[in-house]
Amino acid sequence: MWQGFFKGVLLSFLILLLSCTPREQGVATGAVAGGAAGALVGQGFKKPGTGAAIGAGAGAVVGGLAGDYEQGSFEEQKAIQRQIIKHQEEEIKRQRREIEDLKRQQYYNEKLHKYLLEHQKEEE
Repeated sequence: MWQGFFKGVLLSFLILLLSCTPREQGVATGAVAGGAAGALVGQGFKKPGTGAAIGAGAGAVVGGLAGDYEQGSFEEQKAIQRQIIKHQEEEIKRQRREIEDLKRQQYYNEKLHKYLLEHQKEEE
């Protein structure tokens, strides 16, 4: 019975964790891992609860720092991607203008060619 309960709790924890920011995920993961490690260390001193509490606190801090670094890196990548997209959009606009210029040039070249052919026939 307890096994099913803990599976449900673990599944709920994982689902909630997926909706968190990298910083929040780091805090939660660090707290759980630190708490487990602290409980094991505390077991050696016959105080697993104290060890778990200390480990969870330390793990949350370290996990939060790691998550903060990861989130900063993620934000930096998003900024770079926005710059790349902006540059690509500007290049697309430039190419569209160039295509329109080429179409106009082709149109006038065809008109000129047609005009010259007509006048050449008139002269003959």
